[in-house]
Parts: sequence; C-alpha cells; structure tokens
Amino acid sequence: MTPESAEPAPRPHRHRIAPPGVPAGSLGRPRLDRLLSELFETYSVVEIVAAPGSGKTVQAQLYAAASGLPLAWLTLDKSDVSASALVFDLASALGDLAEGAAATMLNTLQGNGTPDEAAAILASTLGEHDCLLVIDDCHHIAGSADAASAVDTFLEYIAEPVRVLLLARDELPWPLQKRYVHGRIAQLGDATLNLSKQEVAAFVESSGAGPESVQPIFEQTGGWAAGVAFASRFGVGEEPNLRDLSTYFGRQVLDPLPEAEQRFLLDTSVTDAVTRDVAVALCGAEGNRLWSGLSARHLPATSRTADAIVCHSLFRTYLLRQLEDTQPERLRELRAAYARYLASVRQFDEATELWLALGDLDEAQRSAVEALPALYSRADWPVVKRWLEALGEDRVLEDPALIGASVRAVHDLRELEPARRLIRRMDREGRLRGAVEHDPGVLAAAAWAMHAHPHEALGLLDKYEGDASADVVRYMIDTTVSTREVSPPDAQGLAFVERGLSWGLFLQGRLGELARMGPADTDGPILNPHVILAAAFRQDTAEVDRMWLRIPPETRDRPHARFIEAMMDLTRENHAGSRENLRLALADSHRSGFSLEPVYETFAGYLLLLTEGAEPAIAQLRPVLDAMSRTGQTAYIEMTQCFLGLAYLRVDRVAEARLMLRDAVASMTRCRRELLLPLAAAGLSEATARTGNDEAAHENAELAYRLASDMGSFWALIQAVRLFPEIRRREAARDRGDTRWSRLVVAPSSDRAADGPHRPDPGTRRFELQPFGRGRDLYVDGVRANVGRTKLLELLACLALHPKGIDRFELQRRLFPDADQRSGGNHFRQVAHKLRLRTGIVLERQGSLVLLSPSLGLVARDVESERLLAEASALPGPERRRRLLDGLAPVEGHYLEGSCLPWVEERRAHLTLVHEEARIELAMLHLELGEPELARAVCEQILESNRYSDPAYRVLADVERAVGSESSALAVYRRASDALSELGLQPGDARRLARGRHRPTGRPPATG
Repeated sequence: MTPESAEPAPRPHRHRIAPPGVPAGSLGRPRLDRLLSELFETYSVVEIVAAPGSGKTVQAQLYAAASGLPLAWLTLDKSDVSASALVFDLASALGDLAEGAAATMLNTLQGNGTPDEAAAILASTLGEHDCLLVIDDCHHIAGSADAASAVDTFLEYIAEPVRVLLLARDELPWPLQKRYVHGRIAQLGDATLNLSKQEVAAFVESSGAGPESVQPIFEQTGGWAAGVAFASRFGVGEEPNLRDLSTYFGRQVLDPLPEAEQRFLLDTSVTDAVTRDVAVALCGAEGNRLWSGLSARHLPATSRTADAIVCHSLFRTYLLRQLEDTQPERLRELRAAYARYLASVRQFDEATELWLALGDLDEAQRSAVEALPALYSRADWPVVKRWLEALGEDRVLEDPALIGASVRAVHDLRELEPARRLIRRMDREGRLRGAVEHDPGVLAAAAWAMHAHPHEALGLLDKYEGDASADVVRYMIDTTVSTREVSPPDAQGLAFVERGLSWGLFLQGRLGELARMGPADTDGPILNPHVILAAAFRQDTAEVDRMWLRIPPETRDRPHARFIEAMMDLTRENHAGSRENLRLALADSHRSGFSLEPVYETFAGYLLLLTEGAEPAIAQLRPVLDAMSRTGQTAYIEMTQCFLGLAYLRVDRVAEARLMLRDAVASMTRCRRELLLPLAAAGLSEATARTGNDEAAHENAELAYRLASDMGSFWALIQAVRLFPEIRRREAARDRGDTRWSRLVVAPSSDRAADGPHRPDPGTRRFELQPFGRGRDLYVDGVRANVGRTKLLELLACLALHPKGIDRFELQRRLFPDADQRSGGNHFRQVAHKLRLRTGIVLERQGSLVLLSPSLGLVARDVESERLLAEASALPGPERRRRLLDGLAPVEGHYLEGSCLPWVEERRAHLTLVHEEARIELAMLHLELGEPELARAVCEQILESNRYSDPAYRVLADVERAVGSESSALAVYRRASDALSELGLQPGDARRLARGRHRPTGRPPATG
C-alpha cells in the first residue's frame, strides 16, 4: 500500500465536532455575551482559561446562540497531541467551510509537507467566512509543542471575519504563548467567569430555591458555576467544601438512581460521550434501554446531544475514581471492551492507544497494523514512531507491516542517517523483502532515503519490486547518475514522490513538462515549489511572483524552497538576493544533511563567478567537483564542470576550461540533461575559438542555440554571451543575413531592474501607475483616481524607478530643478501632502531615503513594460511574440506627456528607443511566423513616430518582397532614401535589402 492509495483518516467521533449541549436549567449570561462580542471587535482569537466547572463550555454555546454566528466546534482529546491528527480534526469540525481542504492537506503531508503547512492551507480555505470556531479542552495539547505550533499557524492565517474561541484549563504552551506577549489574543479567566451576585440570584430563582439562599451560596461558592448549580438544587447546609463535589455526585446524583442505572454510569465513564452503540458495547443488550432511560432524566452534571450523553468532566472523573477504587479489574475490562468497540468502528488509532495504555501489546500490535494506512495518509509519523518504540524491537522485527512502518517513519521524519542504517540492516537480514511484499510503497521510501548514496538506492530498486512511486524515485536517481538518456515515468497524482519527478524534469531541462505539473486552478495553494522553476527559467517574472504567493508560507522557509527562491532571483539578475538565499539554504541543509547540498554549493560558485570573479568561484567549485566525483552523481558533476569551465575561461586557463566544458557537453548531450547545456556548449564554443578552431566553435554555438530554442528558454545562452560577448559577435559576423545572434537580446537598450517593486499579498489594495499618453493617471484597485496634477504623477513615477528609495534632496532636485534647497523642500512637502489626500499613499522615510511602502506594491506600467520586453529575450518564436505584445500593450503614447523635467525627458528618450527595438523584433517575428500584414502594420507604426528608422525600412522591404513585388520593395527604398537624406545619411542597408538578400534556406528561424 502507498500513502496515495491508503484510506483517508477516519473522521473524529461525531460528538467531538458538535457542541456537547447545554445542561437543563442553564441560564443565559448577557454580561459575558457582551464582553465576548466586545473582545471579538478587537481580537480574532479569545481564550477562556478557567478551572473545570467554571462554565467555559456552557458559556461558549450560549454565546454562539446569542451571536447568531455560524458555529464550528471541536472538542480535543488525547489523540490531538499528534499535530497532523489535530489539523484533520479541525478540517472535520469546519465541514463545508473548509470545502476541499482535506484532499489538499493530504497531498501536502504525503508530499513531505508538515502539519504547520497543512494548517496554513486549511486556514486559507476558510476565506472571508463570518463564523465562530470553538476549540474546547485545549489542555490536551499542553504537552505537544508540535500540536500547539499547528494551532498557532492555523490562527496566523485565518481571515479576519473568522472568530476563534479557545477553551482551556491552563495557559497554552509555546508557541501559542507568544500571542500573549504580542497582545494578539484576548484572555478571560476564572474571575470573569464566576457568577456575580445578581447572576447567582437569577440562578437560585430559576431552581426554585428561596432568596435567602443567595447570600450563603454566593459566599461558599465565590460564584463558581458548578458549585452554584449544585448548591441551588440541593442546598449548602451540610456541605462545607463546594470545591469538592464528590459528596454531591454520590449522594445527590448517583445514589437516588436505580442500581442498574448507577452501574451504567460507572461502566460508561471510560468514554467521554456515550452513544447507544457504546452503551451496548459496554453494558450488553440492556445498554440500549438504560441509555434511553438516563437520557430522559436530564441528570445534573450531564448534557444531551442528538445522539450522545455527555458527562461533565468533574462528574466523569468522580465516576472513574469510584471504579478504580472499588473495581479496578472491572475498569480494565471496560477499557478493553471499549478498545474492541473502537476497532469494530475502524477507529484503530484510538484503539491502539488504549491497548498500549492497558499494556496489552498483542492487541496493540493488531490494531496498530490496521491503523497504519490512516496514519500514512495524514503522515502522522511521530505517532508511528512512538507506537513502534512502545511495541519493542522484537515485535517490530517479526512483523513485515511494522518493519515497513519503521522505514517510512525514519525517512519521513528526516532522520536520514538512522534511516540509512535501518534500511541497510533490514536488507542485510533479509527482512526488507517481506516489508516490501506487504507494502510495495516501502521501496520508494527506502530508495528515497538512500538517494544521497545513489548506487545503493538503485541496488534496492533492482532487488525488490515496488509500486509506481518506486518508478518515480528510480527516475529521479537515474536522472542524477545515469550515463544515458532517461525518460520520465507516467506518474499522475503521486503526491509522495511528485517533488522527485519534478526535480528530474528540471535537471533535464523539460521546462514545458515541468510547467504542466502545476495545479490546474489559479487560486489554490501550490504544494510543489519545483513547478515555479519552469516560469523562472523562462523569465516570466509576473507568473513567478503569482505562483510564489500561492506557496504556503511555512513551505517557503524550508531549505529547498530557499534554493528555489535563489533560482528566481538568479534568473531576474538579482545576484545579491540569490546569494543570500543560497547561504540560508546551505546553512539549513548542513544541519539536516539534505542531499541536494552539492547543488546549492555549485550554484553558489556560479554566483561567485558573476559577482566576485573567477578565482573565488574556482576555489568554491573545485572541492565540490572532487566530492561529487566520489558519489557518481553525474548530473551534479556536469553542473560543476560547466561553471568551473566558465571560471577557467574567464582567467584564460583555456586548456583546463576546454577540458571541463568538453566533458560536460559530451555527458549532458549523451544523457539529454539540457538545463545548462546551452551555457556549457556556448562556453565550449568560446574555448575552442581561442584555440583557433573556428569550425568547432561554430558547431558548438549552433548546438547551444538549437538546444535553447528547443527547451523554450534562451536564459542559459544569454548568460554565456554576457560572460563572453565574442560568441555573439563571431556568430553574427559569419553570415550577415542570419540575424539570430544579433537578435538574441530583444531590446538591448532595456534596463531590466533586478530589484523590482514588491508584489503585495492578495487582498491588499493595488496601485497602478499609467504614465503613457494623455490618459496618464493612477489606478486604485482598477479604478481611475483622476489624480490630474502632473507633479503627483512625476513623484510616483520617480519613486517607482527607485523601489529601495531615493535620497530626499536628490528627489527634490529632480522634481523642482529650478528651486533652491529650501524652496524645493517646501514644494516637496506640499506635493507629498496632496498625494496623501488624493490617493491615501503615505511616503516612508528610512534615514535620508524617501520610498513607497513595500507593502504598497505600486506597479508602474513603464517599468512593467520594460521588464516584459527584456524577458522576451529568453523565449523563442510564438512565446517571444506574446511577451513582446504584452510588453508593448501599455504604451499608449509618450512617457509623462507634458512634463519637461530633465530626468523625464531622458527616461522618455530611453523608452522610445527600447520600444522601437522591441517593435522591430516584433515585426521580424510576424514576418517569420507567416504574418506579413501584421509585420507591415508594426513597421508603419514605428515610422509614424520615427521616420528615420532605417531598421524599420529594412524589415518593411522584406515584407513587401514577401507579399508584393520588387517594385514595392523599391518603393520602400525610395522612402528610406528620402527620409535619411534629410540627415545626410546614405541608405546603404536599405539598398542591399531592395536587391533581395534573403536568409539562406535551411537555417532555423531567428528565434527558433
């Protein structure tokens, strides 16, 4: 069995996800209702910490009824010390409010997620529901930091309208306690819950006692709810200590009942809620009749739901003590009977806990084996590990199911070295075969645990027969070590190994397949962060940002998520951010022994090459290569050879560079690991050119270009030509009619800012600056703000170009170049004030810097346009065309029309050049893709704004030749001659085009 095929965890008992009912005679308490309503106006979480019998549970139900809010209820029990069990119990309690959350949480946990991540997903599914969630008996998680952390995460990510009421006997453990420190939770205690004298009087009156009883009851109980309830009903004359209700329970509740009903209450005290089925299981055939009779009595200290009698915790404690003192063997028999009942209704995990508590290891083993599928499904590995330790090594080693559980638990708890020792021992002793035959999914867990030692892992996969998940693990490992091409398996819906599959696709450069692994919906959480790498290496920054926000926040802090964020930064040229994220990933992986640490170190070496030079990069990469050579992880060896070869080439160690790059290219080509192959092949082109072998240099450059085009990303190739510009110049010079290399960078004049504006979380207001044309304005949540004043737009446009801030005096100089410092300061304050009044935007100060708040996330269409146009360089053919069209769409006129500020005019001229370069490329793409009319329209658009654009005339001549005749091409030449002659220029390029120099046939299109 695999986690994917395992049965889902059973729902908690119905009485745990429903209010336990209000005892007969309970009165409303408007004072507390008002107090809770007032607290919920300020806090989303309120906690009531009070002793048993203080009325917490009753008041929560009374408040829910008075508020009219939709109510979700969860009563915790001992099983909720397991964080994953607690999260699923919460999902059950929330019911339709958390529709679809359970399946997503299962995928999270089976995909190596944590209960905290599942809790964050559950909270996010609630949306903006206006409801009340009550979590009762929170004292059960007092000893579980993991469960408390899951609750804390859940509370962190619930939406504002969701009100949460926690009921506990003692203050909650860390990390929930930090909410007290930060004032993020309101707390009520015993003193607040105690009945006032007026409330005691109302209670006494409702019970039929005389008013003379009010003062004695109030004095002796202090307003303690349980004491008031019993004293009002039975009096206080003979009871000196109302804090000890034992005499009341015995004399006033139990003794008046018939003996059969007394025995029924005692026998059923082993459970916290008694249904008809439980009554029959514990009391035999007569249990059904007795249940009906006691249900009708409405006894003190009990309440009734639709299908259960619930004893107050104080009363149940008294009953259990009576059984333990008078009939200890009977108590043991009843607990065993209840454990058998739990197994009969498939609540195997609770049954196992009971058998372990009773010390019956035979029964515990049987029920544990039955419970394992449910525990696997919710990845409840701490519970599995605790059970195995309680059962003992001898029992575990005799049972293939428990051996498999041991392998799964140590693997999924990330106890990697113990996991490897256990797997080697089980394999050596011949026990692993039985475990795999019983549960084929164990093989995938075992091989995954060993994948830092890939040849051992492959040995296990060859030796035993697993399920489909083992095929995925084999693919992941083969992708890193194989010396031949490996094809990905057809594996759908295997959350347990989805990250392994996607990692293999990434190493092979299968970006299209990797992108298709992303979720089909556009709003739900992304549980596998690897899918973002496809968008990152295609330099689709907007998509990367959108997807990153959909990753549960808890997942983003993992070491491998840090690596993915480093790749996001690397592909957007934010080298400082990439290095920092790699540093964090390495620090965390050092502690955990995570097996992808060599990959992190390799990319860290490449970043050193980009930022500090070749020698530091060589010092970083050389030891990594030596270490990888010993493990046989060929894919990582190739990566390291690629980056090391480039570093050698930068310091002109050509022979060493050529050797490294030749080996990397040969191995990557043979194995079809193509992610970095364009970079390695381009580097080898440069190395061979330096040795004088021009033909080999050209062949490698052609290989690099073709592979980048096939992969759908020119990112790696562009990295190479930035390091070694001669590659591009050399290839462009070989054939002037082949424009692929000269057009590798779409808009060479563009300035793609690596540190763009922060993108706000969903739900925050969106500010968008449209600085183009006469319709320039600010849009707030898509609605035009009609700012009007050019100076406000100039201020926003300038700040958008400096997301990290700009010196205040420099900003004043840019906005008011003709004013002195004092006048400029006064003008600036007035403009900032008007900006706040018109838009609500408040400027921030950090020392001498002025900036927009990062949480504001202002999007400036000029910056977005330039970013999109720069990113188009990474894409081939139709995808490049789409990105260019997206980048040019906002350009509806000149930048900040009407402004004469020097920096605006400079920016305007820059953008005009960038947009013309982009339109030239767009026209050429239209022509190559068989769209000559569209190409002509783009050329005419260019010439309308710049009648001297020689490149536009050249493309237009190609268009006319494709759809018209030689005469129409010559007409274009005459237009070019007339225009350029005004500048004293000769239209030589246009004349050559008019004579019909076509690109040689057989060559691939300019962008693949």
